[in-house]
Amino acid sequence: MSENPEQRRRVRKRRSLGTLMNSQQRDTSLMGILRIEPKFRWALAGLVVFAITVASMLPKIWITSPDGFVPVVKVSGLDLLQARSLRRSAIRHAAAGETSEALQAWASAIANNLGDPQNLRGILNTVVGVDRLEQRWVGPALAQANWLLRLTNTNQSDLELACNVYQRQELHDAVVRLLGSTNRVLSPTGAGILAKSMFESGRMDLFGSHWDRYRDQLETHPDLQIYQWAWAAAWGPPVGMASGRAKLAEATQKPELAASALRLQLAVQAQRMDLAGFEETFKQLQNLRADRLTDHVRWWLLLDFLGRRQQALDRAKLYVTPPQTASEAEILLRVWARLELYDLAVDFGRTQMSNFQNASQLWLQLSRMLISAKKWDDLRSVALEIRNNHRMGRALGGYSYFLEGVAENGAGYRPRAEAAFANLVASPPEETMLTFEAASVIQRLGYPAQAKDLYYKLEKEMGDRLVFWQQMAQAAYETHQADLLIAACEKAHQLAPDNLVLANNHAAALLITRSNSTEALKLTLAVLSRAPESKIARINHALALAQIGRFGDSESELGKLTVTSLDEQETTFYHYALLDCAQGRGRLDDARRELDLIELRYLFPSQVEWVTSVRARLNRKAS
Repeated sequence: MSENPEQRRRVRKRRSLGTLMNSQQRDTSLMGILRIEPKFRWALAGLVVFAITVASMLPKIWITSPDGFVPVVKVSGLDLLQARSLRRSAIRHAAAGETSEALQAWASAIANNLGDPQNLRGILNTVVGVDRLEQRWVGPALAQANWLLRLTNTNQSDLELACNVYQRQELHDAVVRLLGSTNRVLSPTGAGILAKSMFESGRMDLFGSHWDRYRDQLETHPDLQIYQWAWAAAWGPPVGMASGRAKLAEATQKPELAASALRLQLAVQAQRMDLAGFEETFKQLQNLRADRLTDHVRWWLLLDFLGRRQQALDRAKLYVTPPQTASEAEILLRVWARLELYDLAVDFGRTQMSNFQNASQLWLQLSRMLISAKKWDDLRSVALEIRNNHRMGRALGGYSYFLEGVAENGAGYRPRAEAAFANLVASPPEETMLTFEAASVIQRLGYPAQAKDLYYKLEKEMGDRLVFWQQMAQAAYETHQADLLIAACEKAHQLAPDNLVLANNHAAALLITRSNSTEALKLTLAVLSRAPESKIARINHALALAQIGRFGDSESELGKLTVTSLDEQETTFYHYALLDCAQGRGRLDDARRELDLIELRYLFPSQVEWVTSVRARLNRKAS
C-alpha cells in the first residue's frame, strides 16, 4: 500500500530530528554517566534523606514540657534517643543492685530531657529504695523532687513520691505542708508518710486526728503502729498513757522494730523529762549503732532544759560526727545557737561548709550565728561566698550585701557599711521575709534611711501585717519623717484598734504635725480611760488639749504629773506642752522659761520650726 503525502512528511520530519540529535556532542562526563545510572540515583536519594534526618535530629525543636509550663523545655531528636537509651541503662543497673550507676544513668537521662516525668520518677524511686543516700546525691534528689512537682502539677502519686524523698532527708515540715494541706484522700503510703512527718515535726495534735482518720490503713503496719503507741504514751489522753508506754517497751524487744521503737521511746522520755530513762534508752540505741544526730540533739536540749547546761555543752562539744545532709547540718547549727556555741559554728563554716555549697538555708543560719559571735572577717567571707555562687546568688539576691554591711559596721567602717546597704536597697532578696529581716537589723544598727527604703519595697507584700507597719513607724520616727510616721501609725492602729500603745502612737504622730488635734484628743482620752497611770499618754492628752485651745485643762493634766519621775524625752514634751499653754495665754516670761527647758534633739523638724517661731515672736515682743 502506498503512503499518502501526510505520512511521508512525518517520516521526513523524524529523520531530520534524529540527524540533528546525533549531530550534537554526546555527554560522556562522569556525572553524566552517573545521572543515567539507576543505582546512583537511589544512593543519592538515600543520602539526601539521611542528611535531612540528621539535620532534624540536632536542633532543639521538640517540646516535651506540658502545655503552659514555664520555662518551656525543648529538646532535639538526638536528646530523645539518648534519654531513652540512658533510661534503659538505669533500669538495668537498678535491677542488678548497682545503685550508684543507676542514679548516674537516671541523672544523665534527665539532663537530656528535663520535660519527661518518667525519668524523674525513676531516679526518685531509686533514691527511696536506698537505706542511706550518698551526700552527693542528696541535693540533686531534692531538686528533682521539686521539679517533678512543678512538672506534673502536684499529681497525687508524684506528690507522695516527692514527700517520701523529703521525709528520708528529714524535711518533715515540707512533707506536712505539702501532704497535710491537700483535701484529697491519701493512699495508704501517703497517709503513712504524713503520719511519720507529723510526729517527727512535733505536730502531735495533727497526728492524733490524722491517725483517727486513717486508722484502718495505718494500724496494720507495725512500723507505723509504734508511732501511735509513742503518741499515746506522752501526748494522748491520760487514760491510755500507761498502755502506750508498755506497748512501746515491748516493741523495743523485737529486732525488726528495736531501733525505731527505741528512738520513739527517747521522744517520750524527753517529753516526760525522764532523764534517767532517757540515758538508759540512749545506751541501748548506741549498742545497736543506730543513734542519729537528732537523738544526740534531743539529749543536749533535755539536759539544758533541766538546768544542766554545762553537761549539755560538754556533750555537744564531744560530738564529732560530721553531718551527712544539709538538714542535719541545719539541726546542728540551730542547737549550737541555742547553747551559744558560736565557736563551733565558726569552725564548721571554715571546714565543712564546702560540702553544702547550694544549701541556702544553711548559709543563712551560719551567717546569723556569725553575727551573734561578732566574727566579722568570717561574715565577710560568707557574704563573698554567697555572691560568687551563681545558684545562691539567684536565691538570696542582695542578702550578701546585707551581711557585708553588718560585718563592716561591726568592724567600725561605717562608710563601707553604708555603701553595702545601698547595694542591698538597690537589689534586695526576692524572699520577702529576708528583706524584712535585713531592714529590721540595719534599722537597729542605726541606718534608718536604708531600712525605710527597704520597707517601701515590701509594702505590697506585707501591707496587711501589723509588724510591718510597726517597723515602718519606727523607721519613720528615727528618720524624723512626720508624714510617713502618721501613715504608718494609722495603719498599725487600724490593724489592732484595741492596742493602747498603737493608739497612743497614732495620737503622738498627729500631734507632731498639729494636723488633726481633735482626733488626737479622742485617741488620748480613750487611752487614758484604760491606762490612767501612763505618763506619756497624759502628756499627749495635755498636748492635744493645748493645741485645740483648752489651755487650762491642759495645765491641769500636766499638774497631775511629778516632773522628777519623767525621763529626758518625757520632760521635753512636758515643757513643750507648757510652752504651748504659756504663749497661748500670753504669759511671756513663763514661755521664755519653758523654751530653755526643751531639748530640740527629741523634736521633729516641724516641732523645731514651731518652737523657733515662738522664740522669734517672744524676742520681737521683748524688743
